Amino acid sequence: MTATDDTQPLHHSGRTIRAEMRTTASPHQVWTAWTDPDGISAWFTDRAAGAPTVGSTFTWFWDEMGMEQPFEVVVSDFERRFAMTLEVPGHGLAVIEVQIAKEGGATVLRLINSGFNQDADFDEEYRGMESGWSMALASLKHYLEHHAGKSRTCFMVMRTGHFDFADVIPFHRTEDGLARWLTESGAPGDDVGSQVSLQLQGGGSLTGSVLARTDRETALSWEELSAVVELKAFSCGPAGQALALRVSAWDLDAARATATRTQLQAALGRLAMALGV
Repeated sequence: MTATDDTQPLHHSGRTIRAEMRTTASPHQVWTAWTDPDGISAWFTDRAAGAPTVGSTFTWFWDEMGMEQPFEVVVSDFERRFAMTLEVPGHGLAVIEVQIAKEGGATVLRLINSGFNQDADFDEEYRGMESGWSMALASLKHYLEHHAGKSRTCFMVMRTGHFDFADVIPFHRTEDGLARWLTESGAPGDDVGSQVSLQLQGGGSLTGSVLARTDRETALSWEELSAVVELKAFSCGPAGQALALRVSAWDLDAARATATRTQLQAALGRLAMALGV
């Protein structure tokens, strides 16, 4: 699929995710965060390579998962629209389009990700991606409004097994559930934007706010680390499901990053045990 006329709408087929983010950042900052390799790796991918030029390849790298996604750029309308396509074996053409506009004093980003298989067997894949985009856009908003232009330290700890996603939510959001694996005290509020004050097992605290909530995942800001932490649960093929904690930090030295990773790895082990994973 190749597009050269940036004024024409793209054809989106199959099941489609639509999401929106509003930010105080400028359209230029949002554009850079999507189309510059350093920009997108400051909040989303582990690395990226390429240029926002129609017909070129723009590749996302997920080093910790050993994955790369080479997209073809099909729309590049400076500070307005950017779209890429990817041939997914067994699925067809996936399309990711972002639209950027200034509305009522805010910059609005609209994401359209299409091409998901509509068969019931792929419901879980779709719901997982829908949740994942909610987490990602929450991280993008936080990055743009608090850490724009800074480089990122990112790591993820993960355990795989078999569990029901509904069983994970109490462990992410209730005081009793969190106390079984992560905290000494405290729980997030019930709404996006509500304040968070947690005392952590193993020492330290997590102060911030709720950035995003889905039916399986939660994203929190973490002021002590200038970070976002995602409490994640997603499908991972034959291995079943994954429990994960993903930290994106913008002012974290190497020693503290290592210590935090070790602390969260131990916490995740406790969560897996509590869930029988």
